[in-house]
Amino acid sequence: MEVVVGTYNHVIFGFSFKLENKKDKKVWQFGPLFTDQGHAGCIKSVSSNGRYLATGSTDETIRLFDLKKHVEVGTLMEQTGSITSLEFCGTTHLLSGSEDGTICVWKSRSWELLKKLKGHRDKINSLSLHPSGRLALSVSKDKYIRTWNLITGRPAYTTNLKEVAELVRWSPKGDCYAITVGSKVTFHQITGADDPVVYKYDKYILALEFLTENVVCIAGDSEDIIFYDYKKKIVLQRLEAHKLRTKAICLTDNPYLPSDEWMLFTTSSNGNLKAWTVSKSDLEKKPTLLAELDMPGRPTCMTLKIPTDLQTYIKEEQTKEEQMEPKTKNQKEEKDEKLVEDEKEEESMEEDEEEKEDEIDEEDGEEVSGESEEEEEDEGEESEEEQDDESDEEETAMTDSEDANSVAGEEGDGTGYSEDEFDDDESSSENEEEEVSSSEEEEEEEEMVEEKVVVEESKSRKKKISKQDSTLQPKKVKKKKKSVG
Repeated sequence: MEVVVGTYNHVIFGFSFKLENKKDKKVWQFGPLFTDQGHAGCIKSVSSNGRYLATGSTDETIRLFDLKKHVEVGTLMEQTGSITSLEFCGTTHLLSGSEDGTICVWKSRSWELLKKLKGHRDKINSLSLHPSGRLALSVSKDKYIRTWNLITGRPAYTTNLKEVAELVRWSPKGDCYAITVGSKVTFHQITGADDPVVYKYDKYILALEFLTENVVCIAGDSEDIIFYDYKKKIVLQRLEAHKLRTKAICLTDNPYLPSDEWMLFTTSSNGNLKAWTVSKSDLEKKPTLLAELDMPGRPTCMTLKIPTDLQTYIKEEQTKEEQMEPKTKNQKEEKDEKLVEDEKEEESMEEDEEEKEDEIDEEDGEEVSGESEEEEEDEGEESEEEQDDESDEEETAMTDSEDANSVAGEEGDGTGYSEDEFDDDESSSENEEEEVSSSEEEEEEEEMVEEKVVVEESKSRKKKISKQDSTLQPKKVKKKKKSVG
């Protein structure tokens, strides 16, 4: 949705108004869309049919813009005097009122002048189209209100108001119209069954819009905007909208709001622009402020770019969101891929450092293993020598026992042993066993001593190795720093 505001400063401001994602929430926000300074005078009126924008100024021209492409498409200069009022009739026609008292009917797109309606003797202050598109009302400084048949291009009837009316508005169904004169609003039924209803506002009325067939929104020099039910003749509520007078109000449905809510836009003379939601079912409920914006300049008029087909508008907005979603997803995927790549690079750097450390440790380990292998070889040689000594001792013991047995056999009886000799043999064998056991104990003691010596030597070697490792450690750190640098 777009909001277009005309100002005293010859400038037209265009703002977008849409839902934006903010901190994981969707909020309504105004955004700058375009500005135009093509007019040479104050902007008096603006109107849009959803595709085209028409702006009227005191420079006596009507400028036309394509809101879809945001480009100017032409300028209309048929009327003389300021362009005071503009109204689109659907997507097919444009009506323009001027200070010269004429109303021009233009064909949209080709912008051909179809008819110039003449009847008022003074400037046109305001005009309004009937919902059917067949009738139009106009009020003038000449104190008359005229009804125009747009099919024939002729006035249907004329009424003398005896006062200068500033604004005229049709109700949504076209059964009633309202006219403002100063601070007074008069409601007229087209059937004429009921007398006109008059309501007096606090101050001069500058803006009026129908909310329902019976309720109007009135704004002016006062700070308050009121909702008035002319059938019940009661004020439903007062909305403190702005600190200064309200210059313009616009009301519309919005496909992104619940079906029982309107969207109300208000702007004040100090450039403050606000958007509200209004409950359709409970007009006494206070409107909710959606967003506000302070813009430069002094606003004079306002219009909305309202899609003629809401379903098409919704589809267009959805396609825009869908087109944006893949981009955001791709951006997220790219970020994730970058994070993964960074993690992989860090892991590879760590692996390289670990490999370098392992290489250094392997070199130190090879030195240590070489020394341990030498120790094992020395221990193996010592154990082999001990085994050889034991086998030699056993052989000598066996030869001695054989010699003794042979001698005893020669001297004794057939058995080879006498009783005395047998005792002597037992004692000698016991002595030999004692000698063998004593020799074995001595050998065991020698082995224990040797093992202690070996253990002490291995401990001393390990201490040397640990010292070497401690001396090597700072070298590793230096290598790391060099590799990282």
